[in-house]
Amino acid sequence: MGTGAITQYVDVAQIVLYMFWFFFAGLIYYLIREGHREGYPMETEDGRGHITGWPQPQPKTYKLANGAEVSFPNDIVSPQTLQAEPTHNWSGAPLQPTGANPLLDGVGPGAWADRADVPDTMAHGQVKIVPLRVATDYGVSSKDTDPRGLPVIGADDEQAGTVTDLWIDKCEHMFRYLEVQLTGQARTVLLPMTCSRIKRDGVKVHSILAAQFAQVPGTRSAEQITFLEEEKIMAYYGAGTLYATCPRHKELRMKAVHRHSLGHEHEFEPQYGLPELLPATEKLLWQGSPDGRAMAIEVFHARKLALYFVVLLLARATFVLADGGGLMAVLASWAWLAPMAAVAVGIMVALARLAARTAVYTITDQRVIMRIGIVLTVTFNLPFKRIEGAGLLLRGDDGHGDIPITLARGEQIAILQLWPHARPWHVARPQPTLRCVRGAAQVGQLLAQAWGEATASGKSLGQARPAPMDPVSAGSPVAQGSRRPGGSALAGGQAA
Repeated sequence: MGTGAITQYVDVAQIVLYMFWFFFAGLIYYLIREGHREGYPMETEDGRGHITGWPQPQPKTYKLANGAEVSFPNDIVSPQTLQAEPTHNWSGAPLQPTGANPLLDGVGPGAWADRADVPDTMAHGQVKIVPLRVATDYGVSSKDTDPRGLPVIGADDEQAGTVTDLWIDKCEHMFRYLEVQLTGQARTVLLPMTCSRIKRDGVKVHSILAAQFAQVPGTRSAEQITFLEEEKIMAYYGAGTLYATCPRHKELRMKAVHRHSLGHEHEFEPQYGLPELLPATEKLLWQGSPDGRAMAIEVFHARKLALYFVVLLLARATFVLADGGGLMAVLASWAWLAPMAAVAVGIMVALARLAARTAVYTITDQRVIMRIGIVLTVTFNLPFKRIEGAGLLLRGDDGHGDIPITLARGEQIAILQLWPHARPWHVARPQPTLRCVRGAAQVGQLLAQAWGEATASGKSLGQARPAPMDPVSAGSPVAQGSRRPGGSALAGGQAA
């Protein structure tokens, strides 16, 4: 027997390997068991049964700082009554509130946890969060606006009440809540600092309406707040961000529903293709998206890729026939290449369709906005004062084409962020491009006119010119390209 051998069939290395396997299996068992300590037994989604999980650990008792004890796992049932129902008849469907006030139903952003109904305390047992009338050693900095006495304005621009006091976290030395005396009522409620915007003339709240302050969950004590009360108060204001019925919120939700009905996946856009609503002083002139078929052919070169694979298949067939093979031999030689070719071309076409579907180009009387990105959506805002020139490249006889935009010196966007919505082969100074736009000549003319009016230069960014390849000086018209593929000209002293 060799060195380390114990018997003819067992040696030290083998025993060490087996010991490692046993240790690793035990470690996995221990981690799974401890992972089941809190939150088990779980309740099924419909509330009809319990999921105990395996392995179920023995209860362990923990001693808390305040002298109390708690054991996990336990059979304590949550006292919450969830007033909600699934939006669809399938497992995992999102819930929608069903109660009279959705802000109190504990659903979505209004969900809250069953925390202890006791106040938070500091190391020596003093209550941590108290109003300034109790914590007399604290106050508002003279450099900051003291909100006491200021009106509280809801999301509907109506006054809900007046700030009477501030609640401070004595441990963290920061204000946590504003105490609000409701207008026309003897009741006071707490407003989280994180849900308010304090200005010199008042406190603005965007999450709930003025009338909804009346149902903000209260506290048992006027001088302290418990963990559970904090949960419910924060949940109420959080639910307002989704369920408040401010007319502006209704308008945004109706637009989102309308976009969803059209198959648009960006349902959280306040305005289609834009990250925010346009100002009242700005006018929307045009919106559009690339043509998916044109993107596949001209940007992703799906037709050239298909032709490449056709040449490969024909070449393979020629070699097989030259070696004396027949039709079946040719088909057999294509057995793996043809499906791979189809998949490759299909991927290119799918990417082109997705790139076209997820892109929205917007032209207003002040700027060009590009919302692009298949997975990670990004919006580029290009004000006219940052645009030096533009161009027009018509492709084919159907009127679609590209409109590349030349940014002013010092303004640059990385080509990897823009692609495929960038002018090809312009890497050192990338040009954002409206790719494969239908009616590109009309869109270019609209952009030219808007640019000229916005810059008040008396010149036009783009007009039709007979010579498609002639360079054009900066600030002069953009030459319209001929309708043959490749014809274009660019403003700003550059020929395409």
